[in-house]
Amino acid sequence: MAEVNAPAAAPAAAAHASPPASAATPAAAVPSPSWAIKALARSTATNVDMALFRFLFTGGAASSSGDGDEIAASAAADDAAVLRALAPLRHASLLFGWQRRLARRALEHPRKGAPGVVNFVVARQRWFDAQLSAALLEQEGGGGGGGGGIEQVVALAAGYELRARRFQGRGARGGGRVAFFEVDLPRASAKKRALVARLPALASGGGSGTSSDAVRYVPCDLSEPGQLRARLVAAGFEPERPTLFTAEGLAYYLSADAAAGLVREVGALAAEAARAGAGAGAGAASRLALDYLHEEALRAGWAAGIAGGAPAGGDTIEGKKKRESKKGKAPPAAAAAAAAPLPRAYAVTARSVAAKGEPFLSGAPASPLGAAAWLASASGGALALKEHSTTRAAAEALLGAEAVREHDVLSFYSFVVAEAAGPVPPSPLAPLPGAQAGGGGFDAVARVA
Repeated sequence: MAEVNAPAAAPAAAAHASPPASAATPAAAVPSPSWAIKALARSTATNVDMALFRFLFTGGAASSSGDGDEIAASAAADDAAVLRALAPLRHASLLFGWQRRLARRALEHPRKGAPGVVNFVVARQRWFDAQLSAALLEQEGGGGGGGGGIEQVVALAAGYELRARRFQGRGARGGGRVAFFEVDLPRASAKKRALVARLPALASGGGSGTSSDAVRYVPCDLSEPGQLRARLVAAGFEPERPTLFTAEGLAYYLSADAAAGLVREVGALAAEAARAGAGAGAGAASRLALDYLHEEALRAGWAAGIAGGAPAGGDTIEGKKKRESKKGKAPPAAAAAAAAPLPRAYAVTARSVAAKGEPFLSGAPASPLGAAAWLASASGGALALKEHSTTRAAAEALLGAEAVREHDVLSFYSFVVAEAAGPVPPSPLAPLPGAQAGGGGFDAVARVA
């Protein structure tokens, strides 16, 4: 899907430093803030940009725990390996330390940039790492039988993120390993598989890496609901086993209907595993971890004319646009008129992704109550909200309060974990409760929440 899917820090104290004397450059040759923004925001697909973004900024980010530091160091090494394999020549100058600092200054420029974007992307990566780490620790504690825990991990639109490399082997299922699946657009999935095969540490299975066969790559267009279960099962997925589904940087690039349809499919799979677990008298609950865009910011952006109010979605691979068959729907006039003031950082972010042909298409209410209502409705009652976190709370916990005070964090996203509500009967993809004709998805629930 779009980021990656897409779906991401230099030391905070050095972020605003000037180039060192040893790297002196004539004033006329120093790029302006708009240069770095354009380099990272418009020249390549979002999934490539995120790989570059993580390489530039995650290595020096603070962490609140030793285990987090170890995982972060592994993540930085992974991102460096990916970038070396991708290595767009137009980004080569960003490999120098002073250029990295300049890039952060530009990206978070108070007038032309999006202050807080670095902390958001870094905290988002750490948050998803933490969710997976917690799930695998539960599995290890369960012993792979009897009490059990998460036995499968499904990354929805994983992009060039190598999370499976960092975590493969940390959990065990009956003495074996947790099964990892990565779902992405067919072309993106093929590119990811080819990339992993070119990375020696991964292909050999040595060190902390995994072999290219350790992850099952599942080609599937997530913008078209109704095919996820069949594609996963064909790749070896076992619906009756408890699973962690992750959707990092995905939901807001899907149309409202597609986002709700995806949650409905995950909910049905979670319910299927819950029924199997209830029959066996054991088993952990399947869960979905995702980040989402606040629909209040989305509506304010539409009201301001960002992305034209009815943007076409799609994925961009190597600068070529792939359009979705369905278009996002502009909010009703009354809702647009009542939209909240548009945050400057949101305007910059939304225009950046729209310039790639990958505009924001959907969102959910910012409040925990509204998010819980959307999840319950979209999943047909199969999923219940377990955890809701603002980006600020997550960044302070994972990066430290000082880092957030110094550089802020984007505030128009939230992180949620939804868990199987129990062995509820499966329900087909159908119009959501409260949805109007032609509507549905995030918008429908936002109206009734």
